[in-house]
Amino acid sequence: MAIKVNGTTVINDSRALQNVASVDATTVAAMGAAGVGGASKLITNYTALTGGSTYSFSLTAGYKEYYIAIHDLVSNHVGALAELCGRFTNSSNSAITTGYHYKFFNNSQNGAGSDVNRIIFYDNVFNNSSYVGRMDLLIKITNPQTSSLPTMTSFTAISRAFTTSLESIVQGASTRTTKEVNNSFFLFINGSTFASNGGYSMWGVDY
Repeated sequence: MAIKVNGTTVINDSRALQNVASVDATTVAAMGAAGVGGASKLITNYTALTGGSTYSFSLTAGYKEYYIAIHDLVSNHVGALAELCGRFTNSSNSAITTGYHYKFFNNSQNGAGSDVNRIIFYDNVFNNSSYVGRMDLLIKITNPQTSSLPTMTSFTAISRAFTTSLESIVQGASTRTTKEVNNSFFLFINGSTFASNGGYSMWGVDY
């Protein structure tokens, strides 16, 4: 027998919830503790990137993971995308320049860096100073809004040089050696600037 509220079914004869208008915080917490969740939310729809020295992404509170998809990232400088880097900002919105440990999964020649001042999104194509091209980048950031767990970052970069058929796929990961709240994440090219090109989308995930 279905259960109705003011004539509207909220639990049907198949024991399925229907027409629930909202859920309070206590219920959300209880459902999360029971293993229900994992919903993602589009934080930023596809948005054009503008030229400059950095691209910054605010890590809105309330999510445990963030996904940033960047398309058609182009540099004004030959070979510059080999020096594509990332940093976090702390709870005071100051750039964090220490405590990054990173490793490339499929790049033997650049190995690992320990306690360096930035994450390097190394790319085989643009390591050669002869090439200018395009990069598509997917970044996952886990636990940036807590001081009890380390912030972890993983990425996949797909690149193509404009003047040749040279292509590259590089994957890597990084973890922060200091556990602290990170308010935002930003990309920059070490010693260079970006062109006005491409765009990005961003999602938040809670679970």
